[in-house]
Amino acid sequence: MAPGGRLVYATCSSEPDENEDVVRRFLDTRTDFTLRPLVATGPLAPFVDRAGMFRTSPPRDALEAFFAAVLVRNPGVVRSESQ
Repeated sequence: MAPGGRLVYATCSSEPDENEDVVRRFLDTRTDFTLRPLVATGPLAPFVDRAGMFRTSPPRDALEAFFAAVLVRNPGVVRSESQ
């Protein structure tokens, strides 16, 4: 993936160990990526949490569980093939 490229991690789960925990572990090991927080505006605003990740909650939203986070490859960060 080229620098500045976006990777969207999405699940149909409400479990932290399948969602934000996966994103945090990925970011802990991949310094060439950062989380691109979503901007909470318009009709999707209620679904964006404080960290800028998208999530629905079945009890709260009367929708199926869904999660998404946008990760961006940092320009100028070189990652060797051994990492």
